[in-house]
Amino acid sequence: MEIEMRPIPPHGPDQEIVRSPPRGFQRMLLYIANEQYENVRNKWTRWMSWQPSPDSGLVQVFEKLPGFRQSVKPGLHPLMRAFWFIVVLLCCVIVYLIIKEGIKRTMGHPLVVSTETEEVGIMDVDFPQVTVSHPGGIKLSSLKKSHRNFQLATILGSVKTEDGVLWSEDDTVGLQQVIDQVCSLKTTYPGLNNVDNGENGNTGVFVNSRSYNLSDDPTTEIMTEKIIPFLKNAIYNCSDAIAGCFLNEILVPCGLLFKKRFSEWGSTCMFNGIPGLVTRRFQTMQTVLSAADYTPEEIEAWKMAKLDQDIGQEQLKPIGPIRTPWRQTSGKMSGLSFIIKNEILEKACVHGEGTGFILTIAHPADEPKIKRFGKSMPFGHEVFISVNPILLLADGDIREMPVEKQRKARVVTQLVLHLNVFDFKFSIVQLRAIRGHCSNRKLEVFTGANMVLQKALGHDFDEFAGVYLWRGVEF
Repeated sequence: MEIEMRPIPPHGPDQEIVRSPPRGFQRMLLYIANEQYENVRNKWTRWMSWQPSPDSGLVQVFEKLPGFRQSVKPGLHPLMRAFWFIVVLLCCVIVYLIIKEGIKRTMGHPLVVSTETEEVGIMDVDFPQVTVSHPGGIKLSSLKKSHRNFQLATILGSVKTEDGVLWSEDDTVGLQQVIDQVCSLKTTYPGLNNVDNGENGNTGVFVNSRSYNLSDDPTTEIMTEKIIPFLKNAIYNCSDAIAGCFLNEILVPCGLLFKKRFSEWGSTCMFNGIPGLVTRRFQTMQTVLSAADYTPEEIEAWKMAKLDQDIGQEQLKPIGPIRTPWRQTSGKMSGLSFIIKNEILEKACVHGEGTGFILTIAHPADEPKIKRFGKSMPFGHEVFISVNPILLLADGDIREMPVEKQRKARVVTQLVLHLNVFDFKFSIVQLRAIRGHCSNRKLEVFTGANMVLQKALGHDFDEFAGVYLWRGVEF
């Protein structure tokens, strides 16, 4: 038997021999691939030539939306439509995220404010005084302590407090009467609106009760040793309610700007107000309560302040840490900004709805009338107070007119004299010259931001026209 020996194939004994498929199968695969390609190409061509129907409701909606109307514009390439749609959609998402983060950081945090704007126009205030009333007139713990001392003194005849001070019944009644001036149901918001809220600590027992004992003399023993020390602890420190103080875009400690002030509504903080030590001949309970907040340098600066001086005059710069008296400048973006903290939970005698914060603006020489002119400040909002300073405008020819060529007094049939005063000194020179040429005439000056030389008695004059002067001018 013959055995035929063959060599082992190159691929090895355990490997299959791969044979190529028949040519008919390859042609079938190529046909299927070509058919799919043609279908995709036809669909792409139809999609690239697609134009939205103007009658479509979705198109009409997009045409009214800013940004999206570009994506449905007639004759635009579909890729350009897709580009505009994606861009506008991304912008909307970014704006949404910014607003969401802003709300989270502003409304979610008690120290940050949003962007709602309110304006209060106050005319003729060169030195604006800003007074902020706290959520409560006094601290709730102090109010409860005062009530408890009164009840114990009524039963026992006297009571000794934790600080070792012995209070008689009359002493506690005197303190209650002082507190009642702030916390009476006839003045607080809950009392005026019949809101029964014990946490506000409003009083109603001592209204018009034994008022003949009410005293504002801080030199008496009961005031110096008992009532005034008690009230100093009962009212808030300005740093507890106000933070982040900027004056002319410069960070300043709030203690240098805001001073304690005991008002008709209790604890307040006052900026740019004349200290009571300067304006009052005799001390009162109010001046004593705020005296510790003013340094001797600040007291002296207020004594030397010239609140009625001309705007054009050079202002003396404060020396050292003194920040007041502060004067705003016409045409210059400068001012005071601060943040009100709403973290004081220990509050009583709430005078306003909501948070209870109230703001008022006045002249430094005036007593802030918060009850009458105060404006409630909503929590979580930024409030812009626009105080308009006086602007003095004048004709340059009039200002440069030499004294020897000044106009003399004229009768009404002649040219009426007009004086737009540029500065204070020049106005005095002009008016004195007029009076010198118009003897036996009485000139009356009426004060105001836009004062008018109203009339001149006699047959030569009927009226003078617009003279802009400062108030308080005397001849």
